[in-house]
Amino acid sequence: MRDNTADSSEHSQTIGTSYKFTVTATNKYGTSSPSATSTAVTYVSATDDDE
Repeated sequence: MRDNTADSSEHSQTIGTSYKFTVTATNKYGTSSPSATSTAVTYVSATDDDE
């Protein structure tokens, strides 16, 4: 992985379901400890109401 890039191992979120995440960073020195767990995030469908 290059510097300043992101990767996610979660690619199958379901609309209307709540998820919590932790984050780690990896570089040439190794992988960090996981972050604190995020608050819950609920996926919603995209709409065209932004016009």
